[in-house]
Parts: sequence; C-alpha cells; structure tokens
Amino acid sequence: MKAFSKGQLNIETTVTGTDKRVVYVMKDLVEDVTDEKVLKVRDAVAGLLVDPIDGMSATMVYQFS
Repeated sequence: MKAFSKGQLNIETTVTGTDKRVVYVMKDLVEDVTDEKVLKVRDAVAGLLVDPIDGMSATMVYQFS
C-alpha cells in the first residue's frame, strides 16, 4: 500500500452586493504536496479571481493506493 498526499484548497469569499458567503473547495490540486506548493497554488488562484478573497485555507489530504 502506497501513501501519497494531495493538496486541497478552500476559498471562502462573499458574493458581491450581499452578505452571502461561499466556500469553493478545490481538491487534488498538487500531488506530493508541500506547504510551499499549496501556497503557490493559492496565490495563483487568487490572481485569477475578480473579487477579493476574504479567507483562504489549505489542508493536507492523505490518500492510500
């Protein structure tokens, strides 16, 4: 059984003009993830979004095969 990890990025933002909060979960972004890789992906995704991001978190997801 081989263990490997993939990064998961959660993006939390507010819908423009409302108080509604939305969380986007992007799974399996990077294999053999490190904190540095996840932060690079987070910054890249933030650069693609039009609205400012209120909060972001990155978590480690471990899978086995």
